[in-house]
This record gives sequence, structure tokens and C-alpha cells, in this order.
Amino acid sequence: MKTNYKNYIILIYLIISFISLSLAPFYLGLHTRTPLADPIYILINVIGSLLIVVTIEFIIIYGFVRKIDLDIKDLFISVLLINIITFFPTQVITHLLLAFYIQFVPVYMITVFVIILSTEWLLYRLVFQKLFKKKSLNREFSDKQIFLMSTVANLSTGLIIYLYSSIILLSGF
Repeated sequence: MKTNYKNYIILIYLIISFISLSLAPFYLGLHTRTPLADPIYILINVIGSLLIVVTIEFIIIYGFVRKIDLDIKDLFISVLLINIITFFPTQVITHLLLAFYIQFVPVYMITVFVIILSTEWLLYRLVFQKLFKKKSLNREFSDKQIFLMSTVANLSTGLIIYLYSSIILLSGF
């Protein structure tokens, strides 16, 4: 009997994310100064941000492909993996820059956003080709369509994450 590992991956991801989001307000209440130097705060913020990014990108990409026959779990796992690949390295570097070189953060954010747009577009191209070959999608998408999906999803999540991070930081002061 073959187990469906996708259900377990999604469940573990959701449990960790919701625990992280539920701890964030409590943990921020313990700080009387900015929590940027605290590794637990950074971890909670990154995991919470990842939950928001994956959820929003999945909803947006699903909105583009909902009219075709597709396996929703495969699409969700693909969005999750792509965002884990691109999100964690950029967040680690961002937090290091915030801690030591805050004057470079705006230039870094713009540069990384362009790199993430192109990287995720390439990764989504590969994923959509794999999902089509695997019969999880019943139609192929052009490079322009995938670029549009990736760009809309990343612009939306970029704006929301910057707002989320700003609100969390301001609530810590």
C-alpha cells in the first residue's frame, strides 16, 4: 500500500506555520525593545512570512490555472518547494543586512526582487513542464503565461510581506 506523502508534507508545513504565527504576538509581547537581534523572533517572522507567501502565491497561481484539470496537491507542493528554495536564502541575507548594514537594504531588496522574479519564473517553467508530463496538468503553458503568473504572484506577495514585516517591526517598538 502506497502512502500519500503529499498530505503529510502539507500537514507538517501547516502545523509548523500556524504554531509560528500563534507564537509571534506572545513573543513580541516579551520585548521592550526592537526584536531584530533575537534569533527566535527572526525564525518566527521568517516562518510566518513563508506561510503568507506560499498561501498567496498558491491562490494566485491557482486562479490562473483553475479552469483546467489539475492536481491541486501537486501544484501546492510545487509552489511550496519553489518558495522554500528562493525565500529562505533571501530572508537570511536580509536579516543579516538589517543587523549590520541597514543602509544597503533598499538596494538589496530591489536587486533580490529582480533575481527572485527571474529565478521563480525559471523554476515555474520547469515545474509546469514536469506537472504536464506527469499528467497533473492537462495543458502546457507558454513562457509568457508562466512569466505573467510568476510576476503577479511575486508582486502581490512582495508587497504583502513588506507590509507584514513593517507591521510586526512597528508593533515591537
